[in-house]
Amino acid sequence: MGLVVISPEKILIDKSLRLGFSAINNETRYEALLVGMDMVQKMGGTTVEVFSDSRLVFGQVNRELEARNLRMQEYLNQARHLQSQFKSFTLQQILRSRNTHAESLTMLATSSA
Repeated sequence: MGLVVISPEKILIDKSLRLGFSAINNETRYEALLVGMDMVQKMGGTTVEVFSDSRLVFGQVNRELEARNLRMQEYLNQARHLQSQFKSFTLQQILRSRNTHAESLTMLATSSA
């Protein structure tokens, strides 16, 4: 999975992570969200603006879609717990074509040995 964290000073932190388990696409999107939120929290950030190309993650976190699957419910609970730790949190859905940087990091993670 790939994620990009951008600080208020416009410093980019790229992460290309390989999960230690088999995951479906939406699980990897949640994993990226949770890792990114955790990174921001550990760096002392209090405001988070997230961009995701996952309609499911976007809809569930923004309370537009219900998490019916037990695994998705667990991810959603973790995201909401982390979300409550920030003064401000927004999640916006973007087109996959606007998420090429994170997608290329995902490809790196999945293709490396």
